[in-house]
Order: sequence, then C-alpha cells, then structure tokens
Amino acid sequence: MLASNYKSLKNIILSNQIFFISILITLSIYKDIVLLFINKWIESGTYAHGFFIVPISVYIFYTKGTVLKKFKQEVSILGLVGIFICSLIIMLAKLSSVVIIQQIFLILLIHSIYIAVYGFVNYKRNIFPLSYLFFCVPLGHFLINYMQTITANFSAFALKLSGINIYQEKWTIVTSRGQFEVAAACSGVRYLIATLAITTFFSYFNFQSLIKRILFVFF
Repeated sequence: MLASNYKSLKNIILSNQIFFISILITLSIYKDIVLLFINKWIESGTYAHGFFIVPISVYIFYTKGTVLKKFKQEVSILGLVGIFICSLIIMLAKLSSVVIIQQIFLILLIHSIYIAVYGFVNYKRNIFPLSYLFFCVPLGHFLINYMQTITANFSAFALKLSGINIYQEKWTIVTSRGQFEVAAACSGVRYLIATLAITTFFSYFNFQSLIKRILFVFF
C-alpha cells in the first residue's frame, strides 16, 4: 500500500513538472501573443481585470481543483492532437494577423497540454479553473456600440419621462442645457465583463449545481 502511494505521488510530481515546464516553453514560444494580452490590459480599462484572471485561476486550481486529490495517471493522445490543431490555427491566425484568434487558441493550447499530460478524466475535474482563463481574452468590443445604443435610448426615455424636451440622434442627446454623448466608456461593457468574471468565480465556490451557477451568473 505504501509503495503504491509512493508511486502515485511520484507520478503526480512528474506530471506537474512536465505540465509547468510545457506551459513555460509554450508561453516563451508565443511570447508575442502574451505581450498582446498584457498591452491590451494596460491600454484599455475595459480589460484591466485580465491581470487578476491568471492568479485567480491558479487559486481556484489549488483550492477547488482535484488533480492532487483524485489523480489518475492517463496520458491522452487527444491532447496531443489538440496541441497540433491549436498550434496550426495560431500559425494561420498570425499569417492573417487575426489577434483574437491567436489569443483564444493560446488558451485552448494550454487546455490541450493539460489533457495531454494529465488525461481527459483529470481535465474534466479541473475544467473550470482552466476555462476561467478565457476571461483573459479581450473580448467584448463588438458589444460596445450595442450597449451605447441601449444606454442612449434608456437615458433619452428617462429624460422624456421627467418632462425634459430632448432631441436624440444615435448616441447624442440634445437638451436645452447642452449636448451630451454616450461615449464608449459609458456603454457599460467594462462593468458587464468584470461583473461576469466576478459572478462566475463566486457561483463556482458557492453552488454545486451547474443550473444554479448559470442562473446566478446571468440573473
């Protein structure tokens, strides 16, 4: 029994070493994509939360993750296939200069490395902390115009209800006191993305049911 536990512990340590070395090598190979992440987090306040996502994912992994608690040695060919496909798509995305695809598939590449090293069974047990990394990706620009429209329409409606005469043209509202514009920073996208990241984290720690987690995040 003792020999079996010792062997299992050695397998865990070896797999952890292989995984973290593989991640370091991957990030060094794709350091240009990593810099794109960081530059976006710095330049845009909308995505500044990205600096906190990796530490949070690591925290979730080591507090709620099960790779060290219920480890089952199972190297997966599926993960190796995933590594090849993700690497190929990243290369094609670089050739076509599609940054968002590069960033998404870098995260998926990390998933694939995890599957290759630990196996799909362990991956399913730890899919949440790995998937939480997707909040690093600066997505949401496509929502800005839509959210600006909603904010402008709601503001115009509220002003009319209060008896103020206004003229609205897209995101611009004109009153007797002046002209006001719903800027991109006022669209609410920053609040929406940050709130989604926070509520997803909170729901994972406080609810066991997937349905309850989804309902909490979106309602």
